[in-house]
Order: sequence, then structure tokens, then C-alpha cells
Amino acid sequence: MQIGRGVRQGCCSSPILFNLYSECLIKEALDELADFNIGEQIIQTVKCTDYLVVMAKEETILKGMIVKLIEIGRWYGMDMNVGKKSNENFKTTKPSNNYDRPKTGECFKYLGSVLTNDGRCSREIKSRIGMAKTAFNKKKNLFTSTLDLNLRKKLVKCYIWSMAFYGTETWAHRAADQKHLEDFEMWY
Repeated sequence: MQIGRGVRQGCCSSPILFNLYSECLIKEALDELADFNIGEQIIQTVKCTDYLVVMAKEETILKGMIVKLIEIGRWYGMDMNVGKKSNENFKTTKPSNNYDRPKTGECFKYLGSVLTNDGRCSREIKSRIGMAKTAFNKKKNLFTSTLDLNLRKKLVKCYIWSMAFYGTETWAHRAADQKHLEDFEMWY
């Protein structure tokens, strides 16, 4: 079978080509449009696989970025799903068409982490602690059984701690967050 355009399904070069193609599209569409600063660096997007989060300080700038992305994307032959449904915690505005008004809200879940508009990690920490407590309670019989204490400690570190502290390298927690973590440690 002759392929006239694209790559075969499962081809190892497919994700590389997709990333190159989409990076060129995004660079062309958003070049010098963003004004969202973190530290000394201007951040326009957060990307993972085929997901893209576009960031701006003002709704009008964000709307312009989205319109430009869609226009350039069509020129590149790519259709974008702008109105993808998010989780329930993410409050959205009702768009009059596919990209008229961007989604806004105080928090949303992205790549397994809770991101908030104030940049704090309190919700993420509480979410992680909640998931770890649920996992602990599901296997409570195992962790409180007559197994060797060292083996139980290893199981807790493997299954509970890894869930509770996933992504901690990105946390900038405050004293209240530290207290939540210490309370969790005492609880388990």
C-alpha cells in the first residue's frame, strides 16, 4: 500500500513528526502574542502529547491567541478541538461558538495535578493526601496485618507515599501546607 501523506499507524517517527509540526504551528501563531510572565520568562503554552494549554493575563489577549492558533492550524491542515470538556472543578463560560470565549476558572486538573489561578499548591496537596488516604483505606487490612513490620513499611512507601508525593518537586508550599503534610504523616 502506498502512503501519499502521513505515516503508518504505530510508526515510531509519528510522535516526533507531530511534535515538530505542532511546534512550528504554535511558534508561528503565537510569536510575540503572550504576556504571561513566570519569573523572568514569558510562558505562552503548556504542552503534553496532543494537549495544549494557552495562557495569557487578559481574556482579550487569550481570545486573540486562540483565534490565531485556529487560523494557522487550518492553514497547516490541522483541526483543533477548542471546546474540549474539562473536569467539574473547572468553571467555564458558555461560548457562543467554538472559540468565542475561552474557559476561565479558579482551578483545573492538568496531567494529574491541580493547577490554580493563584499558583498555590494547597489544593494539589489536599488532593494528593486524599488519594493516598483512599488507597490506604482500600488496603488497610494488608497494612495492619501480621506481616513483618519492615515489609509493611516498604509497601506503604511503595503504594501510599508515591501517590501522596507525586510531583512534589514542583510544590512551593506554605506553613499551612506543611501542617497538612505532617498531619497526614501522623494519620498513616
